[in-house]
Amino acid sequence: MVIGPRPWRVAPSILVALALGCGPDLSYWRVVQEGEDAGPPPGQDGGTGTIDPPDLGAPCPNPHVTAVTIAGSSGTARVIRLDPQTGARCRDADLIAVREDFGYAIYDVDWGAGTGTVLGIRDAVLGLGEDGFPAWRAAPPESGFDGRWVVSLGGSQNRVAAAWSERSSSNLEYLRLFDSGGHSLGEPIELPFFSAMVSAHPDGSGRLVWASRRGEIRAVVVSEGIGDIGDEDGEELFAGSADIADDTALGSRQHLDSDVTTGRMAMTHDAGVAIWAAGGPAPTTAISCPSLCDGYHVAAPDPVSATGAFVICTRDGDRHLVHAASSGCERWIDGTSLGSRSLQDVTVVHAAL
Repeated sequence: MVIGPRPWRVAPSILVALALGCGPDLSYWRVVQEGEDAGPPPGQDGGTGTIDPPDLGAPCPNPHVTAVTIAGSSGTARVIRLDPQTGARCRDADLIAVREDFGYAIYDVDWGAGTGTVLGIRDAVLGLGEDGFPAWRAAPPESGFDGRWVVSLGGSQNRVAAAWSERSSSNLEYLRLFDSGGHSLGEPIELPFFSAMVSAHPDGSGRLVWASRRGEIRAVVVSEGIGDIGDEDGEELFAGSADIADDTALGSRQHLDSDVTTGRMAMTHDAGVAIWAAGGPAPTTAISCPSLCDGYHVAAPDPVSATGAFVICTRDGDRHLVHAASSGCERWIDGTSLGSRSLQDVTVVHAAL
């Protein structure tokens, strides 16, 4: 008789253990007859042993907030996820939140039910899988491409749009479309001359919304078959009604972000954030947090509060993440705690992680 599964696997450990004055634990082994197959070693190939999964931090609920950062050129950008009810961080372990795939800058982040989370990074668009890890990377051939603005358009086609500029420092010039797996669709589309920002239409139609710093906001249908978008193409969002951008007290428009799931858009201006519900009238008021913010850069609609938003704003030169609502404001991320990293964009993810 021999000790299974094979004598040569056991004998060396027995000899070493005896030399040290102690016997090995043989409780996982059994005695078999010569020539009998003892099966796989314990804990392997169907055995009872398991490998502990890595600790990625507390799970993120559905929905949750995702913010992204830019680091110094020698650092690595970070993805920060938070519970939208409490502001507590989730899935915050370095293994999932700080990846070499991100490079030093994540310029933009968006989410869609058919595309998942997409990141705009230097020279590429990066798609994250349902587990939060990189799933695909699309790097268009244009030498001037940068993932400065990425949009999950919604609608039935599950497309991602990426906009960038090759020459202008203030406006966007080109747009590329990708499918949900990162495959490029068609050639670059020229954007209107004064387009400074793009977003998805919050009604879920799959249309692209573009706007300048002031003036009208327009919604257009985009496809891989068109070569350019004209200034008058599509339809004006608030035709026949006053646009809050006409209120000079709010300053110029800085950012648009749509939450297709809740049908709302956050419109960020120098001095505050307005929330628009698809199909409703143009907003006439904006929320602000004067005790916490002296400038507003980016905002995403709060999925719980019809008038609330998650806002990246500045105070004394540093960028912070603030939960803003008509009932009050609360700072959720102090930008000074991020070291060399700076907050760049924020969106809402309607999926657990």
